[in-house]
Amino acid sequence: MNRIIIFLGLSLLLSCAIESVPTGGDKDITPPEITVAEPENFQTNFKSREISITFDEYVELKSFSQQFSVSPPISEKIDQNLKGKTLTLELPDSLQENTTYTLNFGNSIVDITEGNPQTSFKYVFSTGPILDSLKVQGLVHNALSGKPVAGALAMLFATDEDSIGYKSKPQYYAVTQEDGSFSIENVRDNRFQLLIVDDKDFNLLITTNREPRGFADGFIKPGNDTLYNIRTFTEPNALRLSQLKQTGFGLAKVYYSNHLPQDFRLTSANNAPFFIDFREGRDTLTLFYEKGTSDTSLFYAFYSDVIDTLFIRNADFDPVKPKLSAQKPTVTPSDTLVLTSNIPIASLDTSQVVFVKNKDTVATPTIVLDSNRFDVYFDEPITFGDQYAVHFYPGFIEPLLKGKLDTGSVTFSTKTEVDYAVYIISLLQPEGQQSIVQLQDEKGNRVFQTIVIGKSTIQVPFLTPDTYTLRVILDDNKNGKWDTGNYLEGQQPERVLYYSEAIELRANWEIETIWDIK
Repeated sequence: MNRIIIFLGLSLLLSCAIESVPTGGDKDITPPEITVAEPENFQTNFKSREISITFDEYVELKSFSQQFSVSPPISEKIDQNLKGKTLTLELPDSLQENTTYTLNFGNSIVDITEGNPQTSFKYVFSTGPILDSLKVQGLVHNALSGKPVAGALAMLFATDEDSIGYKSKPQYYAVTQEDGSFSIENVRDNRFQLLIVDDKDFNLLITTNREPRGFADGFIKPGNDTLYNIRTFTEPNALRLSQLKQTGFGLAKVYYSNHLPQDFRLTSANNAPFFIDFREGRDTLTLFYEKGTSDTSLFYAFYSDVIDTLFIRNADFDPVKPKLSAQKPTVTPSDTLVLTSNIPIASLDTSQVVFVKNKDTVATPTIVLDSNRFDVYFDEPITFGDQYAVHFYPGFIEPLLKGKLDTGSVTFSTKTEVDYAVYIISLLQPEGQQSIVQLQDEKGNRVFQTIVIGKSTIQVPFLTPDTYTLRVILDDNKNGKWDTGNYLEGQQPERVLYYSEAIELRANWEIETIWDIK
């Protein structure tokens, strides 16, 4: 097996000449430019109630109410009127004294021919003798995915309140760009709290937990050289029943807004047998039940001094027929042969199984029913080049509820060792630091996870050739999972680090990544 070590990824761009048919002229890609502003931009001791801005070509306004903003915010509306090449703004008479105002137009001003937006223009004035010139700049990324956050509000609050964003509006704000960057300019010399909110309703307030937010620790001082990196997160919703729907005969999905506590229990109003499947997580459960002859089924859920009534109006569905399938049809020596049932299993009769290896019937290996009541494990070592088949009869499983299994067969296959890649991760981190190492494929599916402490070398065998993403969660509280933040409690989300290069794995290659996260 060939072996390479990844230190740095390089890319090569190739280009060639392409002949094209002459056109009637180059397309206009120049945005409209400002020729005159009255009063002039960057005025001090500003007294005017009208601003006129004239462009070098005819323009139109696109989504002006969503794109246009004033910092600090003005409670009264600024009226606007566009006539030809001139945009006129009518200011209210409630401007604060000795305050620098910045009018941001976003992408709202475009030319009428090609729709080219003017993105760099802002109008700044001060109602006092001094024009504030400091700025606060930063980058905003999603705390878990690492992707830049565009369209969020970066807000500054000159207050000691510990619940800014819920009650008070900011003194200054700016909108994050596509790359997650923001720049709040013409800020006075003061100390501020910095809050980022993906403000869905653009009311300059946090109104729902569905609005991701992030914050800088403590107070910050504006300056032209400091760059703040802020990670946004979504806080858990208060626990409540979100949705209940029947999905099949004696089958329902129950959705909760958050993870259910360990004391959760369910009872049936008519003592009908039922089973709860938590395999999708403790916020989504599948309910298997015997619906009987009634048109409705009634259950009660108990948790944390709460009682939820689960009322299911039974629709017409065909009965669910028991079925067994291979959890993973193509297996490697690091896997286990597992059959998965579509309904909960009460018990097994291993005498009702014929086990075949490489077309020969052999002694049936030890068979174990998982505690989840759906997965059946075969204690059979897997070797490359071997093929396996499980033939079963109706008595092999006894369903927990009604139903009868048909006679059937399930096969498992293996590839050769050279069809896979081996990946080695040499992780350099501080002694005692616990981290969760994860590998994701191109679709974002997690294919590997392990927990390590301190400096570690991790070998991941039998990976399908693909492009992977490597990330490390710094598990500071050592609970084995990523924890989100809590804004009011001043708790930042746990840090998630992404390796800077995509991991390209090829068949019959052993690849090592040396990553120093210290």
